[in-house]
Amino acid sequence: MNSMQRKILLDIKSELEYENSSLLGKFDELVTNGDAKVAFTWLNEQARAGKLPESVKSYMTDLYYSVR
Repeated sequence: MNSMQRKILLDIKSELEYENSSLLGKFDELVTNGDAKVAFTWLNEQARAGKLPESVKSYMTDLYYSVR
């Protein structure tokens, strides 16, 4: 995992903590394993299933458009 991926994942973790999300445990597990691609894939699946808090979805959407 590179430093940019780590920063993005830490920002998402902060949002999940702020929202007191039940997804935080699984997210921590994926990040601890160090595979950013798996973590981002899982986040995408949660977003499609409507399980992510709105603040996290908004952060990910903003990030997508700023990178694009």
